[in-house]
Amino acid sequence: MSRELYSQIIGPLNKGVNQQADSFVLPGFAKVLENGNCDLVEGLKKRLGSVPVKRVDTLTQNAGGQTLTAPIKWDEAWAFVYNRSSTERFILFVVDDSRTISRTGNTTSGSAVITSVSSMTDVFVGAGISGTGIPAGTTILDIDVTNTRITLSANATATNTGTTLTIDSSLTFVTGVSNVEPITGILPSVVPNEQTFANVTTANLEYLRGSGRARDRFRATSFQDYVFVTNIQQEISYDTAETLTRYNISEISNEYRPTRAQVWVKLVDYDTEYAIHITLDNGDEISGHYLTPSLTDSAGDANVVSSADIAARLVSNTGTVTGTTTIGSSTITSVTNADIVQVHGGERITGTGIPALTFVGTVDTDANTFTLVTEAGAAVNATANGSTTLTIGHGLDQVDIHNELNFEIQDSQILITCANANRFIQSIIASDARGNTLMAGFSNQVTNITELPSFSWEGYTVLVAPDGSAD
Repeated sequence: MSRELYSQIIGPLNKGVNQQADSFVLPGFAKVLENGNCDLVEGLKKRLGSVPVKRVDTLTQNAGGQTLTAPIKWDEAWAFVYNRSSTERFILFVVDDSRTISRTGNTTSGSAVITSVSSMTDVFVGAGISGTGIPAGTTILDIDVTNTRITLSANATATNTGTTLTIDSSLTFVTGVSNVEPITGILPSVVPNEQTFANVTTANLEYLRGSGRARDRFRATSFQDYVFVTNIQQEISYDTAETLTRYNISEISNEYRPTRAQVWVKLVDYDTEYAIHITLDNGDEISGHYLTPSLTDSAGDANVVSSADIAARLVSNTGTVTGTTTIGSSTITSVTNADIVQVHGGERITGTGIPALTFVGTVDTDANTFTLVTEAGAAVNATANGSTTLTIGHGLDQVDIHNELNFEIQDSQILITCANANRFIQSIIASDARGNTLMAGFSNQVTNITELPSFSWEGYTVLVAPDGSAD
């Protein structure tokens, strides 16, 4: 019997914990870290011994004015450690109390369904439940608010009408400390301060409530100066009272269409081509290209190019090539090897013997020739003979002869907007010669959650549009 060995490289996991969706998690992050410590120098290692510096059970329990029921479940609390900089370190605690509620309902021996429950308020899936004829350790599997019934994890052992039910329904509060020093195993020089909370209300805390251990209910994502806490037990639904503000999406022919697109030049590489190709709903195609210089010039001096430079060149950039024109011929010949690689189909071209509104057609890099065409693709013949210098518009703005698009550049990002209120972007492709790792582009409408971009400007809206098969 033949056997094959499989090997897998496991990263150092030295970047800490990241519980975002897998598509946003870079190598080096772990989903869960227990009793461990991540260090960029020493990698992943066992956590050093703890040094008590603050009693959390004496902190203010910010419960929005609610009366909590002892004992407080500190051993099941969710603790989020935020360590952004030496001046931005805090620990947030979300903690449950031991409150229970009393309800009545009808049980049937051998059935897991309790009917005619007196009230469904404060009842959570996963909560523990007890009562006459209910086995120990039973939890709630499902809640049917409309029909006032609940389904248990075990069948009732007795039939009773209006039996009393005791259901776990903890209240939740928040607390925390700031000014925290990293754990080093020695007594810190600074004692953490109790964190002051504002605007903590019963309504706000309701989102944090649920069943089971608090530490199992939450996920957190840090973005810039904000931390977003998600209760994974909460069912997400649209707020019908809210109206989506569509900053970058327009209603055209009774449908929402993408009227803007964004391109981000992420990395710089030398002697590399960057390209953007945009197709509008009317079929017009607008392209921009930029070939970065080599690392050094002919004198051996370094060429310095930034991502902002590349973004600007993709929008507006002209270059010159030398070629031979022939009266009555649509082919430009005798283009040098260095020049032919800078010529792309669809680019605007001007020069002696070149009629107005002429574009590059087919480029033959083997024969060092290219053809001349109209915007519609029909052949255009030269009107002069001889070797001549031709100017080629490589940028999006040069190719957009009808001014159908507006371009805004901010550092290494390009925001593209339809100038005509009745036009929209059919597609946009941002590519580079390094497997599309140097640049990314997207319009502001997608049909699948997985197509959502990994970046965007503040205030930029991406519409998730149903494809018709689902809401």
